[in-house]
Amino acid sequence: LVETKRVAYSLRKYTNDTLLAQRIAAAIVTQGGKKNIDPALLVGVLLTEDAKLDPNAKSSVGARGLMQVMPFHAGKWAGCTSSDLFSIDSNICHGTSILADLIKRSPTVSAALQRYNGCVRGTNTPNCHTYSGKVLKFAEQAATSMLSFSLSD
Repeated sequence: LVETKRVAYSLRKYTNDTLLAQRIAAAIVTQGGKKNIDPALLVGVLLTEDAKLDPNAKSSVGARGLMQVMPFHAGKWAGCTSSDLFSIDSNICHGTSILADLIKRSPTVSAALQRYNGCVRGTNTPNCHTYSGKVLKFAEQAATSMLSFSLSD
């Protein structure tokens, strides 16, 4: 519960909707715990993908939701109860599962993040090689914010 409050606290910089921040934070803490991924890293991915925190976000290439999951991933991950990528819980479950799989198969977290973005050879998105740096910067800011959180906040 404290961890969820810390994550929500770090997300409130990006939304005035405290309920939305709480729902996203709860999903991040739950899924991060299941896949052994630091919630700050998941916040980093989420903010890099969509700093507006719009669960209904859709990219020009069709990626959906908070973690910008491609539709071909929907329903493919054990433990994700829904294939609705616009659902906060389902989207974060899918995104976390994809990232966990990439971390297992990549030499570094940075390489896994590049692959999460589809930046395998650097040709799909202009300047996609900067993706992991952006994620890690957001993750560091989130971690710092979480550390500054006190139960009185």
